[in-house]
Amino acid sequence: MGWKISGVLYGSVLTGEFIPGRSDIDVAVVTMKRRSNRALMREVLGRVNPNKYDVRVFELLPLYVKAEVIKNYAVVFGDEGEVGEYFYFWRKLCRDFERRREKVTLEDLKAGRERLRRLCPPFKEIGHRRGLPSGGIERILI
Repeated sequence: MGWKISGVLYGSVLTGEFIPGRSDIDVAVVTMKRRSNRALMREVLGRVNPNKYDVRVFELLPLYVKAEVIKNYAVVFGDEGEVGEYFYFWRKLCRDFERRREKVTLEDLKAGRERLRRLCPPFKEIGHRRGLPSGGIERILI
């Protein structure tokens, strides 16, 4: 397949925590596309030694792993400027996610649960009708 891709190193090989013979080398393949990433992942997996390399398609990584890649990476092939520009979008998204995650406390969750109970009193009935366990949505929110 004619893929236009870039590759970046991340993880222990860049943080200084790499242990030869024990650690693998983390590589993220950056496609800058939303389609066909799963097909690329299947193609790449068939060509690398999984004991030595941990190769992932960047776009398929969970957001928290993307944040780790963006914090400390080195472009090994592809256009470094393009990758940096592409990561700018993800960096903004990750910062927004971090801010939201830091602001939510247990007290916030409890207050939200109480607001839901006040605004939507028939939660028990709705949960029961949908086959949820006794206590319905209220039980899930606890």
